[in-house]
Amino acid sequence: MILAQRFNLPKLNLSHLNLGDSMSIGHSMDVAAQDAFKLGIAAVFCAGSIMFFQPVYAENTGRIIKWKDEKGVTHYGDSIPPQYSNRENSLMNKQGITVQQNKNTDAQDTSSGQAQSEQSKKDKALLGTFSNAEEIDLTRDRNLEPELLVMKNLQQDRAVSLKKLEKIKAQTDTYSKAKKPIPADLKLELAARQEEVGKIDQKITARQKTIDDIKLRFDEDKKRYIDLRKKIRKQIELAYFFLQKVSDTEISVTQN
Repeated sequence: MILAQRFNLPKLNLSHLNLGDSMSIGHSMDVAAQDAFKLGIAAVFCAGSIMFFQPVYAENTGRIIKWKDEKGVTHYGDSIPPQYSNRENSLMNKQGITVQQNKNTDAQDTSSGQAQSEQSKKDKALLGTFSNAEEIDLTRDRNLEPELLVMKNLQQDRAVSLKKLEKIKAQTDTYSKAKKPIPADLKLELAARQEEVGKIDQKITARQKTIDDIKLRFDEDKKRYIDLRKKIRKQIELAYFFLQKVSDTEISVTQN
């Protein structure tokens, strides 16, 4: 294209976009959208601005800045040397009271970059594993099956233990109504049955949390997957719209 050659822009390769193959559409759409947007953004947006936030200096303010060097040695001054400007520092008044705390911007940038990298890996895995949202539901159900089976068994065990506990309680009530002392062995059995039911309840609570966590995880994955597919489709639609405009412009220029 004339515009692409003039600005030395990358060519859009759509040969890998196989819309008929549901298993590869996620990857193909992603690649096509990236290629198209490189072309679109390069041609449409020619300038931008970046704002950098630097630590507040205390020059001519009567305040003191405290910072540490790479060896951990604490320094004080009315300004920070440029090589330490991104380190954590404190701005203090004349009384030595800290009035502002500046965080380590390098650490923040690194943490943010790592989080974005991890999210990007998860997104690629999500798009590469599932071809539609229904598959996520099926995978969730398969993961829930063994947990639900264990839960069912625990509930059955609890019902059995509860019946035994009620039987022991009935026996102790008989002694109480007759105003007779409850035998020691009966007291021990009552305590054992109560402890047994309590342990089963704890297992049920823990298993229910596992089930809830699985549901939540797959619900979040499904929501993220749907958002990613919508974003990719929107990028492709915008890319095709842009390419059509470029094509129409080139035809007009050629005719003139």
